[in-house]
Amino acid sequence: MAAPPLVFVMRQARNYQNKALKLLRLSDYYAAGIARLTHEWSSLDEGREFSDQDHFYATDLDLFGHGSLFQLICSARTQTGRAALAAWLKAPASREEVLARQGAVAELRGRRDLCEALAAAGAVKASDCRPETFQTWVAEDSSQLPSWVRPVAVTLVFSIVAAPILFLCDQITLRTMWGAVGAMLLAESTFAAIFLRRVRRVLESIGGPMVELSMVCEMLEIVNREHFDSMKLRALVERTKDGAIHARRLQRLMKLATERDNPWFTWLSFLLLWGTQFAVSIELWRHRHGKQLLEWLAALGEFEALVSLATYSYEHPLDTFPELSGEGRLIDAEGMGHPLIDEDACVRNDLHLGGDVRFLIVSGSNMSGKSTFLRAIGVNAVLAWMGAPVRCTKLKLSSLAVGAAVRVQDSLIDGRSRFFAELQRLRRMIDTASEMPSYISPMRS
Repeated sequence: MAAPPLVFVMRQARNYQNKALKLLRLSDYYAAGIARLTHEWSSLDEGREFSDQDHFYATDLDLFGHGSLFQLICSARTQTGRAALAAWLKAPASREEVLARQGAVAELRGRRDLCEALAAAGAVKASDCRPETFQTWVAEDSSQLPSWVRPVAVTLVFSIVAAPILFLCDQITLRTMWGAVGAMLLAESTFAAIFLRRVRRVLESIGGPMVELSMVCEMLEIVNREHFDSMKLRALVERTKDGAIHARRLQRLMKLATERDNPWFTWLSFLLLWGTQFAVSIELWRHRHGKQLLEWLAALGEFEALVSLATYSYEHPLDTFPELSGEGRLIDAEGMGHPLIDEDACVRNDLHLGGDVRFLIVSGSNMSGKSTFLRAIGVNAVLAWMGAPVRCTKLKLSSLAVGAAVRVQDSLIDGRSRFFAELQRLRRMIDTASEMPSYISPMRS
């Protein structure tokens, strides 16, 4: 039996390599899941870049950093998804949006195949798919290359190719052919020289997006082929409609454009005006679909954030979705615990605020769990109003804002003492409480 062609062997080797990489990514995905369940915080994403010392409750409730809620929830691998999840943690959504997210999370919770597909897509590092890379590229000057450059380039290339064909068909003499080819080469050289700087600028600008586009394409393909019952998920799929097709075309254009740097292809690329033609094609794509690309990325980010919440729900099956009350001021919790404490060691408490009970004073000895209890209220409120399950047997709450003065820090730079910083925080809470229909502020007694 004859040995298989070298091309076939290389293709098979590449396929096996891709399969091995996907298995490695899945291994990392489940290793991170085990780390979340066992609270091995050192190996998990801390999301420190999203931390804000002046935020109303992020520092006090350990939303970011080592041993944080972000580490417990986040399984997103792209910067877009991580940023979307961080935004949900830092700002409560409307009741309608939370209900929509709850429906999406409930549907995604059992779709482990989809979660695995997203985990195995693209590169391993979570730094891929950075929205600012594409935002910078899309925002660049769109008038670098006029639209008429491509038809002129095609005409020049066709003229050079046509001369030898006419000679072979005995339509022109050899001398005429060489004269035509020489004239066209001179015209091509002049044409390429005029637009050289602008073509080079376009081709240099695709470096960042080209590296990260592979993951975007694969994730768009995964999302586009799914069918969901949840209105939220169906809306996200609609926002990415045809995104995979257009993104793959851009990826092919960018890949072909870089072929001009191949030393074996130099002279042929010059004759075909390869770089110029593909630079114009890339510019036309950016002009037509650039803003859509940013919308696809935003939709992917929301989708990854929902997958993170669904994964959290799958990993903590005893956590329940809260009931959102549309009227009054209410927090009614049964079996409430702190999500960052092991479920077996977590001390659960009941809480009722509403009706005649408008104020809660928590007192006790040091190390008795006062701060943990107050943080548990705040953290579960954050989870509830981002659309996630809560660490409660039952929770019913009204629309509210969260504020905390549990871990207020002083500032040498701003000249603030800890006492003054806490007074400022309390003043801000009072002002917010007077503006909001419902309000809760977990505080140290």
